[in-house]
Amino acid sequence: MRYFFKYIMLLVALMFSAISWAGVKVGVVLPLHDKDGDGLRMVEYYRGILMAVDQLKHEGYDIVVSTWNVPQDGDISVVTNDKNAAKCDLIFGPLYTSQVKELGDFCKSKKIKLVIPFSISSWEVTRNDNIFQIYQTPYNQTLLNIRAYNDRFANAHTVLVDCMDQNVESRKGEFTKKLRENLDAKNTKYNMTSLASNDDSFQKAFSHSEPNVVVLNSSRMPELSKVIARLDKIKVKYPNIVISLYGYNEWFMYVPYLNKELHRYDAYIPTNYYFNAAADNTIAFEKAYKGWFHTEMQNSLPRFAITGYDHAEYFIRGIKAYGKKFVGTKSQSSYAPIQTPLFFERVGEGGYVNKAFQLIHYKNNGGLESVRY
Repeated sequence: MRYFFKYIMLLVALMFSAISWAGVKVGVVLPLHDKDGDGLRMVEYYRGILMAVDQLKHEGYDIVVSTWNVPQDGDISVVTNDKNAAKCDLIFGPLYTSQVKELGDFCKSKKIKLVIPFSISSWEVTRNDNIFQIYQTPYNQTLLNIRAYNDRFANAHTVLVDCMDQNVESRKGEFTKKLRENLDAKNTKYNMTSLASNDDSFQKAFSHSEPNVVVLNSSRMPELSKVIARLDKIKVKYPNIVISLYGYNEWFMYVPYLNKELHRYDAYIPTNYYFNAAADNTIAFEKAYKGWFHTEMQNSLPRFAITGYDHAEYFIRGIKAYGKKFVGTKSQSSYAPIQTPLFFERVGEGGYVNKAFQLIHYKNNGGLESVRY
């Protein structure tokens, strides 16, 4: 492990030595250390950025990367007082909310685009037009989720299932509440049932004349498995009934165990990323990552290295093509992401918020499709 961190720092030193080189100048302001999980995850994210830079250089791009290791208790003035930071066209970071305002104000004064890649609790994006906030708040994700649901299932019959889930962290009551409010506002009929109901009562919630979409108020695998078992009974009794599942991001973790069932019930998983381990570009990336760093990526969803790669590809290509006029709209990018689609909308007179959203559809025929919004 120590060897690889020394390797990264060597790369950083080489990049600093070329700081006068013309081209797209990229800064990385993140905790790049091996002291805790934050550091290990951000090192992997940074490695993805380096791989994107390498790919773009092979395509003829001129890119200089400057890097600052800023842990949670780090002083952002180490960055803002560095003359190399002022030369950046683009900075990725910071990770921590407490560091956003100072770095954001610096980027605004120097006309540098600041890409905040992960979760923060800050409203700086609403007042700073140089900020691009990639993380989507749970509230905004719920709104995008409802919009996608309405678009895809305008003519379907919704069945809401109370899973009797006692685990607070896995409950999805906020989404099902908003969905009910939305359906009520449109005077759209839906039924509610429960895993505690007997088979006859459970089956009566379903329509035999319209396609049914089943929505659980839990993201856990045990509850999903129980619902699938109940659906299997309905399909035996009524083979022609049409049923789809509408799920949650956590379901991706269950694919190795419930892949056939998700396809059988035409499942849709709403998400702002998709890691397809079987895709050719994913396999190629994993091979290249291991070749570069002699280790596997962390087993996380999403994969941090691929996230860094997609972010760097998207923004560096955009800045190279549009310069200061790049604002991340759909029309300004043709990059096909491996995992993490992006496009941005402006917040009032402030900066830009990521609005990328998709439904991953596990089709009955065994295929997969991404329905993007």
